[in-house]
Amino acid sequence: TIKNRPQSHNLDVPLSFGRGKHEILIRVTSEGSLLVPMKLTESNRDFQDRSRNSLIQGAYLGVMLGLIIYALGHIGTARKYKYFSYAGAALSMALFTFTLQGMSNEYFWNSVPFLAQHAAHVLILSYLGFSLCFVKSALNVKESAPFLFKTVYYIRNAAFIIVLLILLDLIPFRAAHLLAIGFSVFSLIIVLGMLWVSINENSKKLWFIFGGWVFYTITSFMLSAMFLGLVRYSPNIFDYFQLASLIERLSWILVLIIISREKYKEASQFKTEKVKLKNLAETDTLTGLPNRRALMNYMEHLAFKPTTRSMCAVLMMDLDNFKLVNDEYGHKVGDIILKMATNRLIQNIRSKDFICRMGGDEFVILINDIQDSDTAREISEKLIAAFSEPFVHLENKLNVGL
Repeated sequence: TIKNRPQSHNLDVPLSFGRGKHEILIRVTSEGSLLVPMKLTESNRDFQDRSRNSLIQGAYLGVMLGLIIYALGHIGTARKYKYFSYAGAALSMALFTFTLQGMSNEYFWNSVPFLAQHAAHVLILSYLGFSLCFVKSALNVKESAPFLFKTVYYIRNAAFIIVLLILLDLIPFRAAHLLAIGFSVFSLIIVLGMLWVSINENSKKLWFIFGGWVFYTITSFMLSAMFLGLVRYSPNIFDYFQLASLIERLSWILVLIIISREKYKEASQFKTEKVKLKNLAETDTLTGLPNRRALMNYMEHLAFKPTTRSMCAVLMMDLDNFKLVNDEYGHKVGDIILKMATNRLIQNIRSKDFICRMGGDEFVILINDIQDSDTAREISEKLIAAFSEPFVHLENKLNVGL
C-alpha cells in the first residue's frame, strides 16, 4: 500500500516475471481530481521522466509567475481592474495545472482534505470567472454584441457563485465536476464569439489572440473528454494543455499592451489637440503674436510669481499714420505693414520680454526683470528710433512710426 504519496505515486517494487501473460491489479483512491497514469518502468528511466517533468513544470511556473508579477505591478494604473482579473486568472490556472499532477496537494494543502478534494473545481471555475472579467473589460462588445456581453456577465457571476457553494460544501463532488466541465466548454465558445466580433469590428491585431484561444479551446476539449473517460489518457494532452494555457496567457498580456498603447496614443493626441486649441485661442492669426487673452494669462502668471526685487514695465503703443496707409493703399498692404512692424518690434526687444497685439495697430510690450526705469526708457527709445526708418513695399516708402 502506498500512502501519502500525492505527487508521483512512485514505488520501487522488485518484480520478476516468467514467461506468459501476467496481470497486475492496482487500486487507486483519490479525494479529488487527479490524473494517475499507470506505467511500469525501470528505475533509471523513471528518474529521467520525473526530472524532465520537473523541468517542464518549473519553466511553466516561472513564466506564469512572471506574468502574474507583471500584472500585479500595474494594478495601480487606470486599468487596474483588467490587470487584477488577469493576475487572478493566471494564478488560478497555474494552481489548477499543478493540482492535476498532485503537486498542489503535496506542497500547498496536503493537510486539508477538503481542498484536496475540491481544489481542481474551485480553481478552474475561479479561472473562468477572472478570465471572463478580463475579457468583458478588454473586449468591449456591449454595443455590437449585447447578447454575448450579457452572457459573459451571467456566466462570470454564476462561476463565482458556484465556487462559493463548493467552498461551503453545498455541492457534491460529482455535480461540481460536471459543472466545472460544462462551464469551461460554454465559456470557451462564448469568448471565441467575442473575439470574432472584435476582430471584424476593431482590429486585425487580435488574430493571433484568436489563434491562441482556438488552440487553448481544442486542448481544453481534449482534457475534458479525458476527464469524462471519452478518450484514453495521454501525457501529450496534458502537455499540450499547459502549452496552450501559457500561449493564451501570453496573448492576453499582449492585449493589455495593445490597449495601453492605444490609450497612451489617444491621450497624446488629446494633449496635442489641446495645445493646438490653446495656441489658436491665444495667438493673433495675422502677426503670429500672442493676443489679448494670452496677455491676460501671462499677467495672471506674473501675479502668482514669487516676489523678487526686479520690476516689470508695460509699454502700450500704436502705429502712427497707419490709418492713412490703410486708406490709401488698402487693407492688404496694411496687413503687410503690420507684419513688418511686428518683426521690427521683435528685433528691438529682449528675448525674455513679452509682446502681444491687442488689436488693430495696438501693441503691448512687457519688459521683465529690470532693476530701474532706465532699462525701460532705453528700450522705448530704441523702438522709436527703429520706427523712424520708413517701411518699403513695392518701391513705395511708407512712413509709419510709434
